[in-house]
Amino acid sequence: RILHKIDNLWRDARSLNRSSALHFAQRLHGRQLAGPALTEAGVRGIDVLVTGVEGSLWVGEQFAADLSRLFPGLYVVPLSSNLVLGLLQDGAGYMEPLQGRFNKDTFRLAPGAVCLAISQSGTTYPTVWATRLLLRDPRCHVFAMSGHMDTVLRETLSRGQGQQQRQALQQHQQQPSIFTSMVGVRPAEASTVATVAMQHTLSHLLLECVAHAVDLKTPEDGLECPYTAQDVSDMQQVLESLLYSAEKSCGVDFRGAATPSVVHEELVKTGARWAHHVTEAYVATMLAALYVYITVTFGLPPVSTVFDWSHISPLVPSWVPHLLDAHIYVFIGVAICVAHRLLTGRRLWTRFSSRSVVVVDSCTMNAKLIVAYLTKLRSLSSRLTTFSVFGQNGTDSFVHEMTHLTTSDTLIAMGLPDCRIASLASTQSAMLMSLQQAKFIKKGSAGIEAVTLGQNPWFDERLVSQHIALPTCARPAFVSQNLLSTSLTSADATCPPGLAITVYEHLCHTALKVSRATSSGTLPNLLGAPRLDLSLARHNGDIVGHVAMKPMRDAHAVITVPAESVDGSSVPQEPEMAPPSERGLDWEEQEAQREHMRALPLIEEYLGQEFLHTVFEAWRRQRSRAMGTVWNASRHTWLMPSKNMQGMQQVLESQRVLEYFYESRVGATERLVGFMVLFHRMVSSASRVPYLGFAMDRTESRLRIASTPAPVPMRG
Repeated sequence: RILHKIDNLWRDARSLNRSSALHFAQRLHGRQLAGPALTEAGVRGIDVLVTGVEGSLWVGEQFAADLSRLFPGLYVVPLSSNLVLGLLQDGAGYMEPLQGRFNKDTFRLAPGAVCLAISQSGTTYPTVWATRLLLRDPRCHVFAMSGHMDTVLRETLSRGQGQQQRQALQQHQQQPSIFTSMVGVRPAEASTVATVAMQHTLSHLLLECVAHAVDLKTPEDGLECPYTAQDVSDMQQVLESLLYSAEKSCGVDFRGAATPSVVHEELVKTGARWAHHVTEAYVATMLAALYVYITVTFGLPPVSTVFDWSHISPLVPSWVPHLLDAHIYVFIGVAICVAHRLLTGRRLWTRFSSRSVVVVDSCTMNAKLIVAYLTKLRSLSSRLTTFSVFGQNGTDSFVHEMTHLTTSDTLIAMGLPDCRIASLASTQSAMLMSLQQAKFIKKGSAGIEAVTLGQNPWFDERLVSQHIALPTCARPAFVSQNLLSTSLTSADATCPPGLAITVYEHLCHTALKVSRATSSGTLPNLLGAPRLDLSLARHNGDIVGHVAMKPMRDAHAVITVPAESVDGSSVPQEPEMAPPSERGLDWEEQEAQREHMRALPLIEEYLGQEFLHTVFEAWRRQRSRAMGTVWNASRHTWLMPSKNMQGMQQVLESQRVLEYFYESRVGATERLVGFMVLFHRMVSSASRVPYLGFAMDRTESRLRIASTPAPVPMRG
């Protein structure tokens, strides 16, 4: 419901968020025009400062990374409000981070710097005071984001201290400088809706910045803006697809009505299964205590009682039944745990201890947010219903910091990007590599239990116990995904990341050959759904060497695309070429040639009938949009200069910004919502156990005032 409100709010050009975003984008554009600001010591001033604490800071860090990716000329710095507050104070209040890159000499804001303070509650102590100190600099343009409008942070922007602040206030009041995530007051300390809403609001702010840059793009300003109006439209479609995925993960639509969803059922089912890990100690302790109370109170130890009733006690020493009863009393907890695991369908012989949940994602923001979410959910739990929580980025520190702790009491929840998108194939491959290293350190059932969550339906059954595929039907199709789905024979276009990487590499080499053939403006008729024939390329292992198409209706007719540019009226036959020798190649070229030869059988197995046709179609659409080319369908010709014709590598490269925008703003948020649903179900079972239940929306760190605990005070 909140996501739907945010989308509708940003569609209204008269809304406060849109007006503030326009102001933000104008200041950003002005900062770009001014160029880098250097001090006398050669220190570059900060162009954009994003500040906050905890969840607000982590969301702001991802926003800063995406803003830097979209506008690489800007110096964007995310920094904790505690550090900003310490660096901006003088005298006894000054605090320098000893392990940071900023100190009193290097922390400098450029003239016209844009500062964004983020606080969900709007009353976060260090963020409010850091904003007040930033407002003292009249050269800075300070913006704020909170969950609603009636906050201390908003009041801070609407008033100043002294004449200098009042002059700056008059300038700020001309254009709004406040954003709202539309969530209102959220008393629950385990933040869910507020975090996702803030992430989605910042995504719309990024989109507005790109749209404003496109509108103001002129040759005179000297700024390189590679984006077009079509890119803005694509980003908006990608961004608005988040609502559908969130509805399927939560099991309700934006109106609040229940919606049947397979994804939601799988998330809840997995959370319920993991809840048995959390409540196992409670169940074993309570049932064992009940057994002891009954047998001891009524004097009916089971083994001794059976021996007495069976009248065989003279044949057995009297101490034997008592010894057996003692064994039952000692090991009854273990026996109940094993029986509980058998009934709930879990592994039997894992460690009899509390569990450790490790959250791993390629987006560091997700790992940090879920760790904070889980620790707050279980903060009031008892010893019998508690668990440990860790989190790390799977492409970096997870392997080095945590794989030596991968024992059978470890539960790993890993979020995977979609390798069917060209820019994310290597990332998913690295994530699975780190999971493999954590999985196979221990043998058999002694290792971890892993659950993966992602948009790609493919998974390895040997590696994970369950994989939950998030819906992607509302997501616009990417060029690289279309190429890959046409290259695969499977109906659902699922593939491992290693195969996706190999296919993309060969697509680039294939298109390079086609670009040479079509540079003159002539292209063969592809309406017959030709199939790529790789047999002619086997003699040298290079897919660039020969590209041929076989129409499926006539197996004897072969259309060969020559290597050089050809005239449209006559198509000369390609001369026979001897297999190239490796002697004239350096070691990198030789290794690439051998890699092509090894990969050809695998690629040939997965190529479909529409492969080359889709290559041309996707290539035509992309070149027409980016280069202004025109495609003549009747003549099958390119109406463009030959010098602009590039290989498929450039086509895939041109999609990187959009693909990264999808992953960081939508794909990662979809996994974040899925993890929240899963872990909420897991902890809710533990919070409702008899006698030891707890409130999972509260912690013991609540203050008596509407503020946030903070370590850095404001002095003076």
